[in-house]
Amino acid sequence: MFSDKIRIEIVKKYISGTSSPKLMKEYGIKGSGTVSNWVRIFNESGIEGLNNLNTKT
Repeated sequence: MFSDKIRIEIVKKYISGTSSPKLMKEYGIKGSGTVSNWVRIFNESGIEGLNNLNTKT
């Protein structure tokens, strides 16, 4: 649902101090763990990890 560019933008904002609830509201993210999951993937695999996420099936 979210492009690679948007996921990276969200993770960078989170790392810079924007709260997860604020990002969820700003971008219309419904899943409460989505931002945390993207940050975890970024920390483990960097930008490439975010670029390789699959959409829900």
